[in-house]
Amino acid sequence: MPPPSGPTTALRCPRCGASFGCAAETWGCWCGAVQLKAEVRAQLVAEYEGCLCQNCLRELAPRQ
Repeated sequence: MPPPSGPTTALRCPRCGASFGCAAETWGCWCGAVQLKAEVRAQLVAEYEGCLCQNCLRELAPRQ
């Protein structure tokens, strides 16, 4: 089922520079479904400011 429509915030990935939308403030964001270990999440928070795009998160998730 597609996510509900609603406003999204335009963001730019600090890792790859891709632009993407986030709707976490309105109905929830796709990133909540990406499973990352606490250590990987802590590393990303330390290394990058802001949200990463879906492609980058999916690329990093298998490193667990």
